[in-house]
Amino acid sequence: MHWLEEGDFCNSFFSRSVLAYKSRMKISMLEDDHGHTISDPDELERIVVDFYKDLFKSKGGLDGKKEEYIKSLIHRRVPLEHMKKVNAQPTIAEVHEAVFLQGYGKSPGLDGLGIEFYKFNWQLIKEDLFETISYIFAT
Repeated sequence: MHWLEEGDFCNSFFSRSVLAYKSRMKISMLEDDHGHTISDPDELERIVVDFYKDLFKSKGGLDGKKEEYIKSLIHRRVPLEHMKKVNAQPTIAEVHEAVFLQGYGKSPGLDGLGIEFYKFNWQLIKEDLFETISYIFAT
């Protein structure tokens, strides 16, 4: 608690800990594509850069079967009755179900609140939450 309240000086123990951590986290050698062990810092940098360039590079496009399959999907449309269901304003029962089916311990949403907040405070916030969701669907 002392450190949280008043801070702490950078002592030699802390400095040694940081140096030890940095040395453990440093990549000192890698194996190249030919199986050679490389330890030169400039060569290590080149290997890493080349690896990620190749990783995110296009592999030459789609093969014929995949391309035909993707093209076949383009002309499909969602039936009108399904579109109406998807675009319909949810009921408060559906909002309740959506909230309470969520698992605990998930990352919070854009509002910064975890699902636990919504579940714990449901009786207090359900009308406001439903109004907000209804507004979103209406606009």
